[in-house]
Amino acid sequence: MMKNDYIPFPSKILEVIRHTKIEYTFRMEFQGDVKPGQFFEVSIPKYGEAPISVSGIGDNFVDLTIRRVGKVTNEVFEHYVGDTLLLRGPYGNGFDVSDYAGKDIILTVDCAEEDVACHVGLVTQYIPQIKLDNVQNTVAVVVGPPAMMRFSVQGLLDIGLPEENVWISQERKMCCGLGKCGHCKIGDTYVCLDGPVFNYTKGKFLVD
Repeated sequence: MMKNDYIPFPSKILEVIRHTKIEYTFRMEFQGDVKPGQFFEVSIPKYGEAPISVSGIGDNFVDLTIRRVGKVTNEVFEHYVGDTLLLRGPYGNGFDVSDYAGKDIILTVDCAEEDVACHVGLVTQYIPQIKLDNVQNTVAVVVGPPAMMRFSVQGLLDIGLPEENVWISQERKMCCGLGKCGHCKIGDTYVCLDGPVFNYTKGKFLVD
């Protein structure tokens, strides 16, 4: 029997992690291969679907960090541990990070509701402070809102990273996840199929 990629499968919520009033991570039961940078379609009958990128991967689970911003995500936030959501995916390509390991980590948030054990401020202000032993051999992964990515990439180029060493995720306007609806098409590129992860040498031309 052939698998129908349009039919979602049930996934149990294993844990809900609150970050802010409108941003939660839902730890979902999942068994299968998945890469950082890929995404799932989260669907709720009568409400619709929303593409959500993978934010964490573990044994028999994936993390989906979701911001409450619309019809579907509002309904997702009404679900709790033990409830079930419907998923399709994973879709798209992903970051190949198997050959790279982070050594020094600088955590920062734009603003904080209370005292936090990390830097507070725009991530772009910390990029010039990064000390790199070999900038030509450094790889950067940039994920976030378009404006943040644009200025972050420029900051990385300013400290000497080659364009081909920078990878970005173009997650905007994905809808079906299968290259059928055309919502994510930019020129002759389907973001959901050809991406959402792109090397910056190509991604910089994907402007809509």
